Amino acid sequence: MPKLIREHNRNVDISADVFFVHGLPFIVTWSRRLKFIRAEAINSRGKKVLVNALTQVVKLYKCFGFHVHTCYADGEFSHLQNLVDGVHLDASGNDKHVRDIKRAIRVIKERVRAVQSSMPYTRIPRRVLIELVAFCVFWLNSSPPKGGVSRSYSQRTILLGTTVSQRLHCRLPFGSYAEVHDSPSPSNDTGTPRTTPSRCLGPTGNSRGTYRFFSLNTGAVIRRYQWTELPMTPSTVNRVHHMRRTINQMASCSMTEQTH
Repeated sequence: MPKLIREHNRNVDISADVFFVHGLPFIVTWSRRLKFIRAEAINSRGKKVLVNALTQVVKLYKCFGFHVHTCYADGEFSHLQNLVDGVHLDASGNDKHVRDIKRAIRVIKERVRAVQSSMPYTRIPRRVLIELVAFCVFWLNSSPPKGGVSRSYSQRTILLGTTVSQRLHCRLPFGSYAEVHDSPSPSNDTGTPRTTPSRCLGPTGNSRGTYRFFSLNTGAVIRRYQWTELPMTPSTVNRVHHMRRTINQMASCSMTEQTH
């Protein structure tokens, strides 16, 4: 990537807002020139939670050589003035909204609905819902946006320096069923299962083509790069519905499109 693109866009202005998917709150930020989106699930809309979330966003940009100058938000963020180090918070009035972030939220929700409608589940665990939002944001950041700073390089490439590959990152649809390959220890124990029934949660974006999976045994998110895709069965669908009712849904609400 030409260094000129990064050098001319070192100073970044972002927009921020909170939105909900099936009652679960997320904080989303959007960089105005780069058009990079970052979304994170949060457990409340309290001052400390919002400050911590925005601070993590600022650190992400700083880590890759960018400086966040101004954060535009609606009146809900007005009480955070001067609480995020090095960032000027431009909060609008209570009856005003920031147009670009509202547009970004609408696009994210449209993608979430589209993917969810393609799956055979009527209920999904909240951990899967968090990963679904991350999956949609991942792909929104992976192609050059209209009106962006480059027609050839995606926001992800400009900011993080990584690219996506059809061969590595388009191998398995979100929500599909697979038996992921494990590496048990000891490996010669015939009584230890060699695979785990799981649902695909999308690629991590790394260079090995690793994917995230939702274990149907434990409800944990695991990472694997080897699996066997299998047809979806009624028993698998019922298992997901059962886990939606029984798992502690809000154990941890951390989510990243981030820098995998």
